[in-house]
Amino acid sequence: MPRDYIGNGNGTDRGLDITPKLSTLQSSLSSLDTRHDSNSRLLGSSSAASNSINTTAVTNNNTDLVWYNKATGQNAAWLMNGTTLSSAQYLPYTGDLNWKMQGTGDFNGDNNTDIVWRNYATGENAVWLMNGTSFSQSVYLPSLPDLNWKIETTGDFNNDSKTDIVWRNYATGQNALWLMNGTNLLNGLYIQSVNDTNWHIEGTGDFNNDNRVDLLWRDYNTGQNAVWLMGGTNILQGVFIEGVTDTNWAIAGTGNFHILFSDNFDSENNGIASNSTFNYNRFAQWDVSNGTVDLQGNGFGDYYPGNGLYVDLDGSTNKAGLFSTKKIFALSPGTYELTFELGNNPYANPSNTVTINLANVYTESFTVTGSPPLTRYSRTINVLSPTSGKLSFQNNGGDNGGAILDDVQLSRIG
Repeated sequence: MPRDYIGNGNGTDRGLDITPKLSTLQSSLSSLDTRHDSNSRLLGSSSAASNSINTTAVTNNNTDLVWYNKATGQNAAWLMNGTTLSSAQYLPYTGDLNWKMQGTGDFNGDNNTDIVWRNYATGENAVWLMNGTSFSQSVYLPSLPDLNWKIETTGDFNNDSKTDIVWRNYATGQNALWLMNGTNLLNGLYIQSVNDTNWHIEGTGDFNNDNRVDLLWRDYNTGQNAVWLMGGTNILQGVFIEGVTDTNWAIAGTGNFHILFSDNFDSENNGIASNSTFNYNRFAQWDVSNGTVDLQGNGFGDYYPGNGLYVDLDGSTNKAGLFSTKKIFALSPGTYELTFELGNNPYANPSNTVTINLANVYTESFTVTGSPPLTRYSRTINVLSPTSGKLSFQNNGGDNGGAILDDVQLSRIG
């Protein structure tokens, strides 16, 4: 990739046409049966825990599937309820088969899944900014005329809560990243080359639970599979995983299909706590009401060094706030696991009690005293009938020193 193609640069919106034949598409499940159409290719998945192709995902918290028909250029979404297909919807499409859907991500920070495109005739690149399954705006990215470069996947590689783009050159074996600020290209950089072009980058995921995006590879000659464990834009280690020798099998996407919600707070306020994060109310996934909470850690008001950022559930206004998820969880009958870490800020009162509630199917109070270690708790929750609601944490009292909360995760386990 010539250096001038990966440097700084911004695209301009030239109105990527998505209208041809759009009026003829039907959104019924019966007309969108990709299961028996060999031209339909699974492009990826979108987790409602962070963003979703489905505008109703704030109430269903499921991973949805995105499809592309390589014969017609049609695009579609399967809106999922766990592993059950709930409904199917056509997405807009261009009518120009040179434009290929290459990946998804939230490029403008509105908690909707956007779509990345590349034109394999012209080298143009673009993003469709979406509002659920509705097209909102097209934005062109810098072009890359060398058509040997292919967009492989997306992910946040520099931990700035922005979606970045991964490239691979199938003539040279070079690999590169575009570090993005929304739809603006901040910087392009090369990462380690893999000269054997039988190896394809197939997706991203956090494979070692270090809150960093890793790269998944497959060799379509040998059937070997491997993971690059990444430290941001640096490769820490390459690990082989179980191979699949039948190379007719292709990896179509990655996703954690049982995690409904996860937050360790480390990306809040660009990872920085300061006086400005007292009474913090700009959380990406949480609302604060009827009082305040503080965002602390990373060297500031840091009762638990080495644990990144975390939340003091009794802010600095002498009134502890109700800390609740923005998302409403639609819980079908089954078994769920809630995990979280609790500590204590003994600033005023050496003892704090926090009450946890999940959709009125689980309520429990915990008391933390003195300066205990940050302790991980796990609770198994059985849901007997369909229900919906938020997850909330409420500290008692209001003396500007509350229970410390970190690493909250809700998963379905059965």
